[in-house]
Amino acid sequence: MATYRFSINLNEAHSFKGASLFLWRKRSCSKTPVYAIITVGNISYETPIATYDDGKLKWEIDSIKTFYLLGSSLQQNLKVTLVRKEKDNDKVYREVSVPLKELFDNYQRVRNQRPISITFPLLKPSDSAFTTDSKKHGYISFTYEF
Repeated sequence: MATYRFSINLNEAHSFKGASLFLWRKRSCSKTPVYAIITVGNISYETPIATYDDGKLKWEIDSIKTFYLLGSSLQQNLKVTLVRKEKDNDKVYREVSVPLKELFDNYQRVRNQRPISITFPLLKPSDSAFTTDSKKHGYISFTYEF
């Protein structure tokens, strides 16, 4: 069975609705720290805290996460979860789930462009699977390659 190396680097998240609630802590002028959890199957990586730049969350360019996948793993989803770091416990803020097969097929179509940059809509955790009727609550951009 084939083995694939899948690398992903988060670039930025932007266009949040209700961003003022997200970016500022209550009763202070400090921004709420946000990090991401990147999950494939039962393997997860936690990113460093994102920085803020002009209302956008940005991650370091060199924070590439790599997964080694068996061919059957392409049937799983890539899940990126944005998490607000709170005093008592961290809270999931937004997330996106993308079939790895979709990313792999897209990569095969445009092989001459490495890595591939792509943007997906973010959903609130309460929203079920993404449909065309789902409300978008911001966007996340990342680069990836197999």
